[in-house]
Amino acid sequence: MRKRILIFTTIIMICSCNTNKNEFGIILIDAFDTKEKNIELCNDLENYLFVDMIRHDLPNLENEILENIRWQRFVVSEQATHEDDVHFRFIISNEARKEKKILFDYFTNRVAELGDFHVDNDSLFQEIVKLSDKLIENIVNGDIDSIWELTGETMRSFVTKSQFADYIKQIGNLENIGGKRSFKSKHHYTFLDQVGNGDFYVVNYGFENDKGMLEQLNYQIIDNKIELLGYIVAVSTQHNTQ
Repeated sequence: MRKRILIFTTIIMICSCNTNKNEFGIILIDAFDTKEKNIELCNDLENYLFVDMIRHDLPNLENEILENIRWQRFVVSEQATHEDDVHFRFIISNEARKEKKILFDYFTNRVAELGDFHVDNDSLFQEIVKLSDKLIENIVNGDIDSIWELTGETMRSFVTKSQFADYIKQIGNLENIGGKRSFKSKHHYTFLDQVGNGDFYVVNYGFENDKGMLEQLNYQIIDNKIELLGYIVAVSTQHNTQ
């Protein structure tokens, strides 16, 4: 495991009515050998559902703690770092600062684990992204048979083929309302709500004209086989896909 550097800083933000204190943890992302791949990893990290993960891994933390946690890719000034460095930053504010040590330890360890996992499973991630591109093409073309062949028992326990076909027809081509579709991020989880524990992969797509729109494909690895677990679309309320 390559060494990660964690920097702790405290910044006091003065507001008109009160004083909020934010504490930052900055992690050097260097799991891969190239800057390009580390930027890709940092983009994936930025889009992980850390609050959901913390809620599962640290169930004793209250919602007021989770509501005061943020994270993002972080650009450090050239004066403070090397030109090729890539950083990830998490921010804890207000009530969350009561659990500073727990949260700092969690982010430090979790980001390191995820970085190593992405390196070790990079070829599988790329295979799943390629599969997702093909499935999106099938969805746009309404090729339900090809899509359904990839579903497993878990997805079929939630929806029938007919229901899935109706859903795809209702959604239509999202590019008609959101603009050009593009790959956004890829993730791995060991727990998903409504499913439980497992070996899960998630691929997200975004849209050029509406940053609030999201298209997501979920997968589960069963007996070394990639199975489609779900297809989720988040559309802004201003749009109507009927």
